[in-house]
Amino acid sequence: MPKRQFHDATGASWDVWDVRPSDAARSSYDRRGADRESSSSEAPLSTLPLDPMLQNGWLCFQAGVERRRFAPIPPDWWELPDGVLRVMLEIANPVITTLRTRDTTQAGRGDA
Repeated sequence: MPKRQFHDATGASWDVWDVRPSDAARSSYDRRGADRESSSSEAPLSTLPLDPMLQNGWLCFQAGVERRRFAPIPPDWWELPDGVLRVMLEIANPVITTLRTRDTTQAGRGDA
């Protein structure tokens, strides 16, 4: 997976790399055993619904906690000039992240 770093028009530093759904499915493999995976309440990445525009992968842009996605992945994107990456960044879709939290009703009891 190639990775690049560049600066936007304001001088902020961005990392950019490509993400391919087939790679994400492989990374969800839990080598600690199938019993742990079956007890998980989270669906494996390979079964999560994926926007059709993202099925062949996307570029992930990240600066601090801000992330954006650009799809489809351009051929040889890692060789593109910084100016082209800036344009792609501007039209990339922001990624909305949510924090996963434990069920507060059980977390405070101490009987778990």
